[in-house]
Amino acid sequence: MSGSIWTFLFARILYNVVMTQYFILLAALLIFCAVAVEKMTSKIKMPMLLGFIALGLFIGNGSMSMIRYEDYSLTETICSCALIIVMFYGGFGTSWKEARPVAVSAGLLASLGVLATALLTSAFCIAVLGFPPLTGLLIGALICSTDAASVFSILRSRHLALKYHTDSLLEVESGSNDPMSYMLVLIVLTMMKGGMTFENIVTMLVAQIALGLLAGWLVYYAAKVFLEKVELEIAGFLTIFVFACALASYAGAALIGGNGYLAVYMTGIL
Repeated sequence: MSGSIWTFLFARILYNVVMTQYFILLAALLIFCAVAVEKMTSKIKMPMLLGFIALGLFIGNGSMSMIRYEDYSLTETICSCALIIVMFYGGFGTSWKEARPVAVSAGLLASLGVLATALLTSAFCIAVLGFPPLTGLLIGALICSTDAASVFSILRSRHLALKYHTDSLLEVESGSNDPMSYMLVLIVLTMMKGGMTFENIVTMLVAQIALGLLAGWLVYYAAKVFLEKVELEIAGFLTIFVFACALASYAGAALIGGNGYLAVYMTGIL
Protein backbone atom coordinates (compact mmCIF):
# COMPACT_ATOMS: atom_id res chain seq x y z
CA MET A 1 0.00 0.00 0.00
CA SER A 2 2.76 2.42 0.93
CA GLY A 3 4.55 1.62 -2.33
CA SER A 4 1.45 2.58 -4.31
CA ILE A 5 1.19 5.89 -2.47
CA TRP A 6 4.82 6.76 -3.19
CA THR A 7 4.35 5.78 -6.82
CA PHE A 8 1.28 7.98 -7.07
CA LEU A 9 3.05 10.94 -5.44
CA PHE A 10 6.06 10.56 -7.73
CA ALA A 11 3.82 10.37 -10.79
CA ARG A 12 1.90 13.42 -9.62
CA ILE A 13 5.06 15.45 -9.06
CA LEU A 14 6.47 14.39 -12.42
CA TYR A 15 3.21 15.35 -14.12
CA ASN A 16 3.24 18.81 -12.49
CA VAL A 17 6.86 19.36 -13.51
CA VAL A 18 6.18 18.34 -17.10
CA MET A 19 3.06 20.52 -17.31
CA THR A 20 4.94 23.48 -15.83
CA GLN A 21 7.68 23.14 -18.43
CA TYR A 22 5.03 22.75 -21.12
CA PHE A 23 3.31 26.01 -20.18
CA ILE A 24 6.64 27.85 -19.96
CA LEU A 25 7.54 26.60 -23.44
CA LEU A 26 4.09 27.57 -24.67
CA ALA A 27 4.50 31.09 -23.25
CA ALA A 28 7.84 31.42 -25.04
CA LEU A 29 6.31 30.27 -28.32
CA LEU A 30 3.48 32.79 -27.93
CA ILE A 31 5.99 35.59 -27.44
CA PHE A 32 7.90 34.48 -30.55
CA CYS A 33 4.63 34.43 -32.50
CA ALA A 34 3.72 37.89 -31.23
CA VAL A 35 7.07 39.28 -32.40
CA ALA A 36 6.59 37.64 -35.80
CA VAL A 37 3.06 39.07 -36.07
CA GLU A 38 4.34 42.56 -35.22
CA LYS A 39 6.97 42.37 -37.97
CA MET A 40 4.49 41.02 -40.49
CA THR A 41 1.80 43.64 -39.78
CA SER A 42 4.32 46.49 -39.91
CA LYS A 43 5.44 45.40 -43.39
CA ILE A 44 1.93 45.24 -44.82
CA LYS A 45 0.84 48.46 -43.02
CA MET A 46 -1.85 46.69 -40.98
CA PRO A 47 -2.63 47.62 -37.35
CA MET A 48 -0.72 45.33 -35.02
CA LEU A 49 -3.80 44.77 -32.88
CA LEU A 50 -5.60 42.99 -35.73
CA GLY A 51 -2.69 40.58 -36.03
CA PHE A 52 -2.79 39.85 -32.30
CA ILE A 53 -6.55 39.26 -32.46
CA ALA A 54 -6.07 36.77 -35.31
CA LEU A 55 -3.30 35.04 -33.35
CA GLY A 56 -5.53 34.82 -30.29
CA LEU A 57 -8.41 33.35 -32.28
CA PHE A 58 -6.12 30.75 -33.81
CA ILE A 59 -4.42 29.71 -30.56
CA GLY A 60 -7.08 30.44 -27.96
CA ASN A 61 -10.77 29.58 -27.71
CA GLY A 62 -11.69 30.68 -31.22
CA SER A 63 -13.23 28.56 -33.96
CA MET A 64 -9.78 27.40 -35.12
CA SER A 65 -8.33 27.13 -31.62
CA MET A 66 -5.38 24.89 -30.82
CA ILE A 67 -5.85 25.13 -27.03
CA ARG A 68 -9.00 24.90 -24.93
CA TYR A 69 -8.97 26.53 -21.51
CA GLU A 70 -11.53 27.91 -19.09
CA ASP A 71 -9.40 29.40 -16.33
CA TYR A 72 -11.04 32.81 -16.29
CA SER A 73 -9.37 33.85 -13.03
CA LEU A 74 -5.89 33.27 -14.46
CA THR A 75 -6.87 35.05 -17.67
CA GLU A 76 -8.07 38.08 -15.69
CA THR A 77 -4.81 38.18 -13.72
CA ILE A 78 -2.64 37.99 -16.85
CA CYS A 79 -4.71 40.64 -18.65
CA SER A 80 -4.60 42.95 -15.62
CA CYS A 81 -0.80 42.67 -15.42
CA ALA A 82 -0.50 43.29 -19.17
CA LEU A 83 -2.78 46.34 -18.98
CA ILE A 84 -0.74 47.72 -16.07
CA ILE A 85 2.38 47.53 -18.24
CA VAL A 86 0.58 49.10 -21.23
CA MET A 87 -0.81 51.97 -19.15
CA PHE A 88 2.52 52.64 -17.45
CA TYR A 89 4.37 52.51 -20.76
CA GLY A 90 1.87 54.92 -22.25
CA GLY A 91 2.35 57.40 -19.42
CA PHE A 92 6.11 56.92 -19.27
CA GLY A 93 6.48 57.49 -23.00
CA THR A 94 4.32 60.63 -23.02
CA SER A 95 6.17 63.88 -22.44
CA TRP A 96 4.41 65.94 -19.78
CA LYS A 97 5.83 69.10 -21.37
CA GLU A 98 4.07 68.27 -24.63
CA ALA A 99 0.99 66.88 -22.93
CA ARG A 100 0.36 69.84 -20.61
CA PRO A 101 -1.14 72.15 -23.30
CA VAL A 102 -3.70 69.50 -24.23
CA ALA A 103 -4.30 68.08 -20.75
CA VAL A 104 -7.71 69.74 -20.33
CA SER A 105 -8.93 68.76 -23.80
CA ALA A 106 -7.65 65.21 -23.36
CA GLY A 107 -9.35 64.99 -19.97
CA LEU A 108 -12.68 66.08 -21.45
CA LEU A 109 -12.38 63.57 -24.29
CA ALA A 110 -11.36 60.80 -21.89
CA SER A 111 -14.34 61.46 -19.62
CA LEU A 112 -17.26 63.21 -21.33
CA GLY A 113 -16.23 61.92 -24.76
CA VAL A 114 -16.10 58.34 -23.52
CA LEU A 115 -19.43 58.77 -21.73
CA ALA A 116 -21.06 60.19 -24.88
CA THR A 117 -19.68 57.31 -26.96
CA ALA A 118 -20.98 54.79 -24.45
CA LEU A 119 -24.47 56.35 -24.42
CA LEU A 120 -24.68 56.57 -28.22
CA THR A 121 -23.54 52.96 -28.61
CA SER A 122 -25.99 51.85 -25.94
CA ALA A 123 -28.83 53.71 -27.66
CA PHE A 124 -28.03 51.96 -30.94
CA CYS A 125 -27.90 48.54 -29.25
CA ILE A 126 -31.23 49.16 -27.49
CA ALA A 127 -33.17 50.88 -30.27
CA VAL A 128 -31.83 49.06 -33.34
CA LEU A 129 -30.52 45.71 -32.14
CA GLY A 130 -33.21 45.20 -29.51
CA PHE A 131 -31.00 44.57 -26.48
CA PRO A 132 -32.42 45.08 -22.98
CA PRO A 133 -31.51 48.54 -21.56
CA LEU A 134 -28.89 47.36 -19.06
CA THR A 135 -27.33 44.98 -21.56
CA GLY A 136 -27.09 47.79 -24.10
CA LEU A 137 -25.48 50.02 -21.49
CA LEU A 138 -22.96 47.30 -20.66
CA ILE A 139 -21.99 46.88 -24.32
CA GLY A 140 -21.58 50.64 -24.68
CA ALA A 141 -19.40 50.80 -21.57
CA LEU A 142 -17.23 47.91 -22.75
CA ILE A 143 -16.37 49.32 -26.18
CA CYS A 144 -16.42 53.08 -25.58
CA SER A 145 -12.66 53.52 -25.01
CA THR A 146 -9.90 53.45 -27.59
CA ASP A 147 -7.07 50.93 -27.40
CA ALA A 148 -4.06 52.70 -25.91
CA ALA A 149 -1.54 50.16 -27.19
CA SER A 150 -2.73 50.58 -30.78
CA VAL A 151 -2.69 54.39 -30.62
CA PHE A 152 0.81 54.45 -29.11
CA SER A 153 2.04 51.96 -31.71
CA ILE A 154 0.63 53.86 -34.70
CA LEU A 155 1.77 57.31 -33.59
CA ARG A 156 5.23 56.33 -32.39
CA SER A 157 6.17 53.69 -34.96
CA ARG A 158 5.28 56.11 -37.79
CA HIS A 159 6.88 59.07 -35.95
CA LEU A 160 3.78 61.13 -36.64
CA ALA A 161 3.86 64.79 -35.62
CA LEU A 162 0.34 66.10 -36.16
CA LYS A 163 -0.69 69.75 -36.16
CA TYR A 164 -2.01 71.56 -33.09
CA HIS A 165 -0.51 68.93 -30.73
CA THR A 166 -3.09 66.44 -31.97
CA ASP A 167 -0.66 63.54 -31.53
CA SER A 168 -0.12 64.43 -27.88
CA LEU A 169 -3.86 64.88 -27.45
CA LEU A 170 -4.55 61.41 -28.86
CA GLU A 171 -1.83 59.80 -26.73
CA VAL A 172 -3.01 61.37 -23.48
CA GLU A 173 -6.66 60.66 -24.26
CA SER A 174 -6.08 57.03 -25.26
CA GLY A 175 -3.95 56.44 -22.20
CA SER A 176 -6.46 57.94 -19.79
CA ASN A 177 -9.83 56.81 -21.17
CA ASP A 178 -9.60 53.19 -19.98
CA PRO A 179 -10.28 54.19 -16.36
CA MET A 180 -13.52 55.91 -17.42
CA SER A 181 -14.63 52.85 -19.36
CA TYR A 182 -13.66 50.65 -16.43
CA MET A 183 -15.75 52.74 -14.04
CA LEU A 184 -18.74 52.72 -16.39
CA VAL A 185 -18.59 48.93 -16.56
CA LEU A 186 -18.52 48.73 -12.75
CA ILE A 187 -21.50 51.07 -12.52
CA VAL A 188 -23.58 49.08 -15.03
CA LEU A 189 -22.72 45.76 -13.37
CA THR A 190 -23.71 47.20 -10.00
CA MET A 191 -26.96 48.45 -11.52
CA MET A 192 -27.65 44.94 -12.79
CA LYS A 193 -27.34 43.66 -9.24
CA GLY A 194 -29.60 46.43 -7.95
CA GLY A 195 -29.09 49.09 -5.30
CA MET A 196 -27.24 51.69 -7.40
CA THR A 197 -28.50 55.26 -6.96
CA PHE A 198 -27.40 58.49 -8.63
CA GLU A 199 -25.57 59.52 -5.47
CA ASN A 200 -23.70 56.20 -5.46
CA ILE A 201 -22.69 56.70 -9.09
CA VAL A 202 -21.34 60.20 -8.48
CA THR A 203 -19.54 59.09 -5.33
CA MET A 204 -17.94 56.14 -7.12
CA LEU A 205 -16.77 58.27 -10.05
CA VAL A 206 -15.28 60.98 -7.84
CA ALA A 207 -13.59 58.44 -5.55
CA GLN A 208 -12.17 56.41 -8.41
CA ILE A 209 -10.69 59.47 -10.14
CA ALA A 210 -9.52 61.42 -7.09
CA LEU A 211 -8.04 58.48 -5.19
CA GLY A 212 -6.48 57.07 -8.36
CA LEU A 213 -4.72 60.35 -9.10
CA LEU A 214 -3.67 60.66 -5.45
CA ALA A 215 -2.21 57.16 -5.33
CA GLY A 216 -0.33 57.70 -8.60
CA TRP A 217 1.15 60.98 -7.36
CA LEU A 218 2.14 59.52 -3.97
CA VAL A 219 3.99 56.61 -5.57
CA TYR A 220 5.72 59.00 -7.98
CA TYR A 221 6.76 61.32 -5.13
CA ALA A 222 8.00 58.44 -2.96
CA ALA A 223 10.00 57.01 -5.87
CA LYS A 224 11.46 60.44 -6.65
CA VAL A 225 12.61 60.94 -3.04
CA PHE A 226 14.04 57.43 -2.90
CA LEU A 227 16.04 57.81 -6.12
CA GLU A 228 17.38 61.20 -4.98
CA LYS A 229 18.79 59.66 -1.80
CA VAL A 230 19.72 56.15 -2.95
CA GLU A 231 21.91 55.43 -5.95
CA LEU A 232 21.19 52.12 -7.64
CA GLU A 233 24.61 50.81 -8.58
CA ILE A 234 23.39 48.05 -10.90
CA ALA A 235 21.58 49.42 -13.95
CA GLY A 236 19.13 46.52 -14.13
CA PHE A 237 17.78 47.37 -10.69
CA LEU A 238 16.36 50.64 -12.00
CA THR A 239 14.12 48.78 -14.47
CA ILE A 240 12.91 46.46 -11.73
CA PHE A 241 12.33 49.44 -9.43
CA VAL A 242 10.27 51.26 -12.06
CA PHE A 243 8.17 48.16 -12.69
CA ALA A 244 7.60 47.82 -8.94
CA CYS A 245 6.39 51.42 -8.86
CA ALA A 246 3.81 50.61 -11.51
CA LEU A 247 2.55 47.64 -9.49
CA ALA A 248 2.51 49.70 -6.29
CA SER A 249 0.45 52.42 -8.00
CA TYR A 250 -2.17 49.95 -9.16
CA ALA A 251 -2.39 48.02 -5.90
CA GLY A 252 -2.29 51.14 -3.71
CA ALA A 253 -5.11 52.81 -5.61
CA ALA A 254 -7.20 49.64 -5.55
CA LEU A 255 -6.76 49.26 -1.78
CA ILE A 256 -8.07 52.76 -1.04
CA GLY A 257 -10.93 52.56 -3.54
CA GLY A 258 -9.31 54.43 -6.44
CA ASN A 259 -8.82 53.49 -10.06
CA GLY A 260 -5.60 51.49 -10.36
CA TYR A 261 -5.13 51.99 -14.09
CA LEU A 262 -5.45 55.76 -13.77
CA ALA A 263 -2.89 55.67 -10.94
CA VAL A 264 -0.45 53.68 -13.07
CA TYR A 265 -0.79 56.12 -15.96
CA MET A 266 -0.38 59.07 -13.58
CA THR A 267 2.82 57.62 -12.14
CA GLY A 268 4.22 56.95 -15.60
CA ILE A 269 3.51 60.37 -17.07
CA LEU A 270 4.95 62.20 -14.06
